[in-house]
Amino acid sequence: LTLNRVPVRMLNATDAALLINDSFWVGSLNEIDRYSGYWVKMDEMESNQLVGYTTDSDIVYSLYEGPNLISFPSDQSYFLQDALPDELDGVVTFILGEGESAIYVNGLWYGNLSEFQGFKGYWFIANEPVNFSFNLETGGFARSPGFKSNKMLSGYEYNQSVSQGIYFIEDIENVEDGDWIIAYNDDVVIGAGEWNGYMTEVPVMGNDGSNYSFGYISEGQIPEFILVRPKTGEKFTLYSELITPFGNNTGTIIKYLSFSGAIP
Repeated sequence: LTLNRVPVRMLNATDAALLINDSFWVGSLNEIDRYSGYWVKMDEMESNQLVGYTTDSDIVYSLYEGPNLISFPSDQSYFLQDALPDELDGVVTFILGEGESAIYVNGLWYGNLSEFQGFKGYWFIANEPVNFSFNLETGGFARSPGFKSNKMLSGYEYNQSVSQGIYFIEDIENVEDGDWIIAYNDDVVIGAGEWNGYMTEVPVMGNDGSNYSFGYISEGQIPEFILVRPKTGEKFTLYSELITPFGNNTGTIIKYLSFSGAIP
């Protein structure tokens, strides 16, 4: 792992390590394995290089009940529904990437995460233990590796956080194509999603202890939502009595949001 700037923090699902100079790591994360996914936290955007060996595509993953941060064993991309084996149907019900996700409801996948990308890691949320391998024999396609930024609305930008949850919205009162749903914690923007119909995805970022997430939401708090209509400049407060508090690595469905007033 070649890094151009320190300090750097690396985390998997249970352990972490901090690079405090060019070669000195401290923390409980002592090795990188083929099965786990990893977060690399940096204070500024940088291009870095990771050198390793190809992982066999038939590697067997063992998932625990609950959240599992795992690798994706390919240097190509695969459509989510092609890569997932049948034994995960109804067992893995939520998959979370970097600001994008997919949720499994009534036999269908919804969300902005439509493909697994090589060199990426993913949270698999399982409701029971299971062993599986990805279906990667055919269907892969090339995609340039690197940072993929989330689509954002100008003036409502936010930072990606290690702590994140996704809200899926089934319907909104008088919503129109091109509208945006913006998530707030007090007066801090913590997420946004463009309306694209039933089960529109709104990523919400939590405070993970880093400076870039200062003021972001904490577990157990409830985010606030507004609707922004860029074509007219209108803004509306959104309301529901049934908004689940924020939780890290969770996918939450909001059935309906109504207008509670225009914002000047």
